[in-house]
Amino acid sequence: MIFYNEDSFDMVICKCKQDAQRLHHELNKAAKDNGIKNLYFMGTATDKKIMGDYYEIIHEKTGWDYTKIWRTTTRP
Repeated sequence: MIFYNEDSFDMVICKCKQDAQRLHHELNKAAKDNGIKNLYFMGTATDKKIMGDYYEIIHEKTGWDYTKIWRTTTRP
């Protein structure tokens, strides 16, 4: 999960896609319950072009190799 704007970048690595989606839904619910309106929840990235843009942002901000970014598991 990526939290990103022009000034900051934060990333949470979840165990699996379902955990990331569950976290996304809980954060969305918490924002609505607390009246926070300046957040935009985009959902799961599925478009290859958009995902490529996110991979570039992660690479730029972390300096990680693309092979590390493309991993589908949190195991080393």
